[in-house]
Amino acid sequence: MQDAVAKKRTLIVTRKIEDWGFKRGAKSDGNLIIYEGGQRRGASLGVDTPGGRAILRHYRNVKAGS
Repeated sequence: MQDAVAKKRTLIVTRKIEDWGFKRGAKSDGNLIIYEGGQRRGASLGVDTPGGRAILRHYRNVKAGS
């Protein structure tokens, strides 16, 4: 989790937020994406979702071989 906060990794929490050590109602912030409501049930990672956009953003920022 600390790596996501430090922008080293992207963490997408789609379900069971408490199991990841977050309290219900925690908000997404930068590289930490927390799904809420209907997003949690669907857990989609398509390009039009917060998680999908975070994945694309992450890989645009990763240099080849890293």
